Formats: sequence, C-alpha cells, structure tokens
Amino acid sequence: MRCSLLPGGPTGLRITISQQLVRRDIVVAADSISITTTHPRFGGRRFWFQCDCGRRCGRLYLPPDQHVFRCRICYNLTYRSAQEHDQREYDLARNPSTMMAALQSKKMKRRLLGVGAMTLNMKWIHRRSGRGVARQGARSAVK
Repeated sequence: MRCSLLPGGPTGLRITISQQLVRRDIVVAADSISITTTHPRFGGRRFWFQCDCGRRCGRLYLPPDQHVFRCRICYNLTYRSAQEHDQREYDLARNPSTMMAALQSKKMKRRLLGVGAMTLNMKWIHRRSGRGVARQGARSAVK
C-alpha cells in the first residue's frame, strides 16, 4: 500500500493515502490520517493515529467491504473471545435456582441457555475434583 507522511495535523505529521487498488478485491479510498502524541509518565513521546471520530488509537482497521481506515469503535469491531463469551451462562451457572428455572422454562432459548450453564457448572466441578486428585498423587509420589 502506498502512503506518504506529510506536514499537517496536531503534531505536524499526517499520513495521506492515495486511492489505490491493493488487491483485486480491496480498494482503498483516498484519506488523510492525523498523527498525535502523548507524553508518557517516564518520558519520551508516544505516537497515535487520530481517527475521524476523535479517538486516539494505536491501530486503524480496514474491514472487508470498507474503503477507509478507522478505529475498532467506528467499525464496531470486537475480539472473537468477546463474541463467544456469554455472560448470562456464567450468571446462571453461579446461581443454581435460576439455572433450574431456565432449564424448566417454556422458551427454547432460555432452556438452551440453562443447558449451557449446566455444562459450564459441570466443567467447573470436574476441574475442582481433578486438581485435588492430582495434588494428592503428587504428594504421595514425593514421600
């Protein structure tokens, strides 16, 4: 990708990207990104990209079917672990009465959530019991 560093922006630096075809299926629109700095507590300077939304960020992203670089917040990007994690399962697994209520619910989604909480609870129990056995075995081997 071709870009150039030109004067401008809050720090006097600005990255300009000309419109170009990066690959057959990726077109990058012409854009100008400001660079800003902060002064960390122990000295020096830290450089940041200034997104169009006003946020300072260390990385800018170009998701599929987009043509300009923006921050994670602008494109509503999240990490895979955050997408796969369902806090409701953990909440149900910690409260047995609500987990049983979810399992007995008439709504299918609620019952499936209860099943997920039940398997999570069983996984926790299995881990706890497995660690105890391993510790006892390790102690007897040392003697």
